[in-house]
Amino acid sequence: MELPKGKLERLARGDISAEALSEAFGAQAGAEIAAFFQQGNISVQANVQPDIHYLQGCFFTVAGKRLLLGSSDIQVEVSRKKLLAGNHITALPDKGRQLWSKTDLQVNCASSEQGPFANKNLSFECAVNKTPQGFDYTIRSNLPDILPALERQGPMPLDDMPLFGSQKPLYSLVLSPQLLAAFSRVTIMGIPDQGFAMPPTRQIPADFDAVERIGIFWGGTNAQVFGCPVPGVTLALKGKPEITAMLQAALTGTAPVQWGEKKIEGWDAFFTADMIVVEQMPIPMPLFFGRKGGNFLCGIINHEELGLPQDSDVILAHLPEGVKTNAFADMDLQGLWAAGGAIMNQGSALRLLSQIDATWSPAQVKAVENLLHTPLPVQRVTGWSSPDMRHVEGRVILDPSDSGAFVSRLCELVDVFF
Repeated sequence: MELPKGKLERLARGDISAEALSEAFGAQAGAEIAAFFQQGNISVQANVQPDIHYLQGCFFTVAGKRLLLGSSDIQVEVSRKKLLAGNHITALPDKGRQLWSKTDLQVNCASSEQGPFANKNLSFECAVNKTPQGFDYTIRSNLPDILPALERQGPMPLDDMPLFGSQKPLYSLVLSPQLLAAFSRVTIMGIPDQGFAMPPTRQIPADFDAVERIGIFWGGTNAQVFGCPVPGVTLALKGKPEITAMLQAALTGTAPVQWGEKKIEGWDAFFTADMIVVEQMPIPMPLFFGRKGGNFLCGIINHEELGLPQDSDVILAHLPEGVKTNAFADMDLQGLWAAGGAIMNQGSALRLLSQIDATWSPAQVKAVENLLHTPLPVQRVTGWSSPDMRHVEGRVILDPSDSGAFVSRLCELVDVFF
């Protein structure tokens, strides 16, 4: 927050009196802030570090004519030094076409490879570049310094990715199990001075070396669940053939599902079912799973669409050619938004189950319908990582049309609910 020079002198000393706040923010705002502090019995602890003060869960300091607030004294001090040295924390070089920022955190970790280590510096740099279609982004970090197993990561295979459907999935997430293995070996115990700690990471009982790739795909296919049309979902796994055979044996022995074998050319085995029984209640949905060498697929798709093979090049269309990665995601946000709107159409099973027509006012229901049927201003978001996770890159494609209609609908929704 930037204020005129000289307005922050009292705050710089840790003074949050009504006079100091009025001097900084003006008489009316200062009085309102002071009254709020008094009502909550909020006081300041001055100079917990030189020129850094603690105020009800956050830290603040003054750098020149800027008031800085942060969640840790270290974060505030680093930002203060950067501002005083270079007059910026974030910058807009290249005539405003690029935004760059950097964040440093200190974390306490325990690694099965390194043992406990404290105050490890975790650094993130983010750069955003404007493009004719939207913008590209790059995030660089020193994660491999904290998770050494990432340094040994190789790229996952991107070929031989059999799927079904006549259209590209609305959402795709593909990653290497080795990535999960690396993160499963580390427990983040807390950020110093924050007063919280995460529970230890649960060790995942899986043979990561036997699996090369895991993918989750939503949309591009259709399904009927409880008679409600929804986008189909597929879980795809690539690994050693013995793993896929083991998964087949495990699923065919599942009591709540009565599987029937289906012949599909090129597949070693394929099974479908029309429902699953949960607590003695049958839930109709088109289930399937299949095995093809080292590939294993399962999910919920209308069975007539299982004869429509999907070209894996369609899945990889938004990745740069020849990229080597251990994780990538692709989201057709406008398609996902439209699918959500269709699911909540008047008369749909999910709409009836949600009871929104009985619990919301007509104006609230109308505002939600209007928003769901207005296109999002963002068309697509894609991202991928380097094998060692030092770099995450991606692009955001914006809708070239005016986003004013969406903003107006969103304001209408806020008005009727709040």
